Amino acid sequence: MLTLGADGVSMGTRFIASTEGGVNKEYKDAVVDSTMADIVMTERLSGTPCTIINTPYAKK
Repeated sequence: MLTLGADGVSMGTRFIASTEGGVNKEYKDAVVDSTMADIVMTERLSGTPCTIINTPYAKK
């Protein structure tokens, strides 16, 4: 996208576990170890549908 002229790019879930991903190792491991059965859709975070790992915190 930068090559096409964008000033910046927001990369999604596929890149969270990359070396460049700026999240902690525990979160990277959770993303890599999750299966489709672990993922739920919610609108509670931002008001628009998004998918998250179904954790005890997410269930609240």
